[in-house]
Amino acid sequence: SSGKPNSGRSNMSISNDGSVAPKTPAGGTDYMATIATWLHHEQEGDQLCSRRKFPQAIKKYEQALEMEEKVFGGINNMDCADIMCKLACLHRTQGDFDKSEELYRKALAMFEATLGQDHPATRGAASHLKHLGQHKAKTWWGKTSSSFRRRQLDASS
Repeated sequence: SSGKPNSGRSNMSISNDGSVAPKTPAGGTDYMATIATWLHHEQEGDQLCSRRKFPQAIKKYEQALEMEEKVFGGINNMDCADIMCKLACLHRTQGDFDKSEELYRKALAMFEATLGQDHPATRGAASHLKHLGQHKAKTWWGKTSSSFRRRQLDASS
């Protein structure tokens, strides 16, 4: 390995006549139609998110991620990582911290593999993951200490 991050965009193939064309994703789906559908789902997710319709936005981003996986075949790439970060943020907003952490971790690994550790997108995902961990700790501590205080009050009455 050259030490450079993998671009994650190995979606081109060279035919027998030497021409270069996009690879067709598994299942024979038209490549460009798949990309158009994925972009459409992502844009709809962005619009729904801006209107604070978070559950619907999550569904659209999940559909976009599904389409991206068809295009890239599970290869690490920054587009998948970007959508995972959007999903992680929405799950955090909805209070699903475990799902948010899972998605941030996957996105961070993809950003590191495709862009390297020093890229702003990689550092951003790492920062979001760190803040999520701090938030989870505060939430857990708050619930635990509140429960403890309630038990102490109950015991003293």
